[in-house]
Amino acid sequence: MVWYGEQAAVKMGTALASVSTADTLWEQVSGTDYSGECKEVTINPGEAGVDVLNVYGDQLLEEKRPELVTADFTMVFTDVDIWGETGWSSETAPSGFTRYKGTDNTGSRSAKAIVFKLSSSSSTVNVLMNNAYITAQGQITLAADGSAEQTFSAVCKLEDFYVESS
Repeated sequence: MVWYGEQAAVKMGTALASVSTADTLWEQVSGTDYSGECKEVTINPGEAGVDVLNVYGDQLLEEKRPELVTADFTMVFTDVDIWGETGWSSETAPSGFTRYKGTDNTGSRSAKAIVFKLSSSSSTVNVLMNNAYITAQGQITLAADGSAEQTFSAVCKLEDFYVESS
C-alpha cells in the first residue's frame, strides 16, 4: 500500500473522556474536520530505550520509561480558524473577520483529541492522539506555486495513543 500526503485527513476536538470500542477512532472525535488540508504527517510512537549498567563485572539492563508520542504535520494554510484549536484566544473583530490573540496559557492548556485518517480504495488507518497538546505552531510559508503552509507539532502520552485499520 502506498500512501500519499494528500490522502491524510486530520480532525481536532476536545479530548475524549474514554475511547469507545463501538465506533471508529475517526467517528469518536467530534471536532473540526481538516480533510483535504493536510499535506504531510510524521508520527513517532516514542521510544522505550534500554541502557546497560556495568556493575562489578556484570551487565544489567535498565529499561527506560516510554517517551511521549509525537506528531508533526503540515497543513495548507487557508484561514486562521485552526489557530482557535491551538490555544490562541479569540477576540472581537470587525464584521467579516476572525481575530485571535497570542496568549500564555501555560498550566491551563486544553487537551485535544487529534485523529489522523489515511484512506485508500482498499483500506483505512486511523491514528488517535487523545489528551494531546499542540506544542509548536510553526511559521507560515508561502511557496513559489502560491500555496501557503503551516506546520504543527503535538504530543501525548503512550497510553493515550491508538491505531486501528480496516
